[in-house]
Amino acid sequence: MLELVLGEGDAAGKLKAVDVTVVNCFSSKDKDMPTYVELTAQIKTLQKQTEAVRQTEISEVKQEISDYNLAAGNLVFATTRSISPKRSVPVSKRDAVKPRYQVPTSGKIWSSRGMMPRWVKAALEAGYIREEFLVPEI
Repeated sequence: MLELVLGEGDAAGKLKAVDVTVVNCFSSKDKDMPTYVELTAQIKTLQKQTEAVRQTEISEVKQEISDYNLAAGNLVFATTRSISPKRSVPVSKRDAVKPRYQVPTSGKIWSSRGMMPRWVKAALEAGYIREEFLVPEI
């Protein structure tokens, strides 16, 4: 926040000379708000602490894997969904749809499935046509 202080006027209320002084209310001497340097130092400290905790937890997980003699095949994640207690079916993974439209400058893409993205609507409203954004077939 900046404060603007103007010079005083004469008896008639008109300013004789304009004396402008800008006062910075958030000077580095303000102890309520940390400085940029202090904040970046705090970020670095927290990142180091986070990485140390992460490495500790990873080593604990590795130790448990070793204790129980687990292999990747023993670990089941979201690869199957249960239909009945006796049978499970693999979750179908659809092939990714190739994009049909792309903005060359930003790289935004659209496969032309689903709702039209805002960038396509904005381009059409600006006078462009869809064919200008077609991805060339290779």
